[in-house]
Amino acid sequence: MIRPKYNPVYYINNAMGLKFLTRLRLNFSHLKEHKFKHNFQDTLNPLCGCSLEIESTEHFFLRCQNYNHERQNLLNNISKFDSSFSLLCSTDQINILLYGNPHLKPEINFEILSCSISFILYKRFDENLL
Repeated sequence: MIRPKYNPVYYINNAMGLKFLTRLRLNFSHLKEHKFKHNFQDTLNPLCGCSLEIESTEHFFLRCQNYNHERQNLLNNISKFDSSFSLLCSTDQINILLYGNPHLKPEINFEILSCSISFILYKRFDENLL
């Protein structure tokens, strides 16, 4: 039997937040890049609503102008828990935002993923995934 790698959620008890976090982890979320790759009929291209680049997980979390204020709050909060976060490359930052940092205590990872979920739940994922 083949089992996927276990990705902890650090005792987070937020069903909606965990659902969207898992979808982002699987690249099967509301983001246009994910929907475009899976041939959703309502997504004719992967370009973000900000019109600057493809709406990828990295763009959503780190660069989309539509979420500058919320992102600043997210990054400030993450830096409180992981002081080296801002020094990391964007790929490593996304991994920490989605999975936590395996070098930190579970309590810290709980806080990191809670911050990520708060950012995810802000507005972008309001609608149903069709």
